[in-house]
Amino acid sequence: PAALGNSWFVNNIIYVNDDNAEIDSLTTFDPSGDVIINKQFQEYVGNLNPSKNGSIDLISYSPNKLEYKSNTKGEQLAVFSEVYYGPNKGWQAYLDGQPVDHIRVDYLLRGLKVPDGEHTIIFEFKPKAYFAGEKVSLVSSLILLLLLGYVIYSQAVKIKNKENE
Repeated sequence: PAALGNSWFVNNIIYVNDDNAEIDSLTTFDPSGDVIINKQFQEYVGNLNPSKNGSIDLISYSPNKLEYKSNTKGEQLAVFSEVYYGPNKGWQAYLDGQPVDHIRVDYLLRGLKVPDGEHTIIFEFKPKAYFAGEKVSLVSSLILLLLLGYVIYSQAVKIKNKENE
């Protein structure tokens, strides 16, 4: 079997009832055309009837940002050869700069609906904990600087008072 690359479109959606059925289905499906989706994501997919008609290419890669270009005829479902971590785990998806949802497909990969036409798709790692920690670090640094400034000022005042005596 040949590898499918960084991303690809599919033309057949197979819905399963739960995670175990999703894993079991991995032994019998054709990953180049089929995608297995847990029914919990059926609302996201909606009435999508993909045809695998289009192209999608990885344009740039870094550990915290992936950029793709797509060109499709009709709305398609793209599968990305990247691990799906779940909602609110740091990975954000953007379509033409606008935040969009993505889902888990084939038990552990990412899936994204891509509208008709040419689009830029970006996955970016923006963990909330990191940015919260960054703010805490900034506030802590400011407090330390203020404390240091106060100590230096106090010492300068003491020295000046001793000189005036």
